[in-house]
Amino acid sequence: MGLTHRSVGTHAAAFGGTRRAGERIVALAGNPNVGKSTVFNALTGMRQHTGNWAGKTVGCACGRCRSAREQYLFVDLPGTYSLQPHSAEEAVACDFVRGGKADAVVVVCDATCLERTLVLALQMHSVTPNTIVCVNLLDEARHKRIRIDLPALQAQLGMPVVGVTARKKKTLRALLDALDAVMAAPQPRPDGAPEAGDPADDVRRAEVICRAAVRRETPEYAVRDRRLDRLLTSRATGYPIMLLGLAAFVMDTVGGVLFAKLMNVFLPEGKKINPMIGAAGISAFPMSARVVQKMALKEDNQNHLLMHAIGANVSGQIGSVIAGGILLYLVPLFL
Repeated sequence: MGLTHRSVGTHAAAFGGTRRAGERIVALAGNPNVGKSTVFNALTGMRQHTGNWAGKTVGCACGRCRSAREQYLFVDLPGTYSLQPHSAEEAVACDFVRGGKADAVVVVCDATCLERTLVLALQMHSVTPNTIVCVNLLDEARHKRIRIDLPALQAQLGMPVVGVTARKKKTLRALLDALDAVMAAPQPRPDGAPEAGDPADDVRRAEVICRAAVRRETPEYAVRDRRLDRLLTSRATGYPIMLLGLAAFVMDTVGGVLFAKLMNVFLPEGKKINPMIGAAGISAFPMSARVVQKMALKEDNQNHLLMHAIGANVSGQIGSVIAGGILLYLVPLFL
């Protein structure tokens, strides 16, 4: 059973259709791919419940978690980039937050690109003051030599900030402690139906905040990724690379068969090549294919030859993967 008509509106989101006495509802929000569901799963464990929002085909999940002081019902909202929805998923998340269904909102942000994911936190705080920023993926940020001053970030934002690595459950204790502190002294919601500010202003403010609280020890920490993005997504290079990839796939799939059929036109009876051998013999390494086709002219045992061809193909494919990886690593260095 999912979230039914009693799971929203005046009844709020509830596990099993009812809200237990004294239970606090916490909405878990964030951009897609920031580890929000990982945080949710780490907090609720197997005590979670999945279904659909009322009247929607949008999936949702809720689960319980107990802290030192409170019993919480977490609602994992669909990923959204802002409070100005452009899809059914974003509309569900925005309606839930704006409707005042949650006692608190936890906005999960990505520590590796904080300036982008902070925009939603700023908009959430303008709608509901009981907002906590959860900076996730701190381990990946450290790997990329990104240092985040969490106290400075909290001072700049004016709301509680905690840093976690969702895969390490012990780091989530700070998040529960922050929730307990907010529940001990909740702030009243603004009267009426508050609206989020101009997204452009929120983006600029997020950038200013990050310049004060985020330090990158390696200024060009993402230069290789950006170069590769430009190479693969540019109109000048992206389409040719895609077409070359498709051509290589077609050649790898049917090129050997066509080659075998072409050779059979000129070969005498008894020496013709089994098309299956041609299919197995073509590989990303032309040398492997060439060796197999030469063998086809001399080898009488077609089954034995087929095994040689498959072996040559596999070795060629492994070589092509290694060569492709090296190419993807080296090309951005020269862009």
